[in-house]
Amino acid sequence: MPFRCSVIDYKGQYGGEEQFRLFVLPKNDIQRQKWINKIPSFSSISVSSQNFRICNRHWPADTPMVTIPGGSKMPVLPPSIFFVPSSCLPTPKPDPRPNLL
Repeated sequence: MPFRCSVIDYKGQYGGEEQFRLFVLPKNDIQRQKWINKIPSFSSISVSSQNFRICNRHWPADTPMVTIPGGSKMPVLPPSIFFVPSSCLPTPKPDPRPNLL
């Protein structure tokens, strides 16, 4: 069974002549967590899933790539393009408020 992009609410159309690639989550724990934090609604997906894939449409066309063992290329930066309303994207936690007591 072929893999598809696993990002929630993304219904990419893979027909036609457009080329696409699927990437797995990085094996490095720090990089993996950066990617997970960027993916909307990732908390509802098993983080340890070996079948989770992200297609190249979630990165800008000029994103830097690195060659991984086996000769494949993988994006250096976490995914940044999601086709969901901005209200569904994760937001950074605000700075803690000072204690005025």
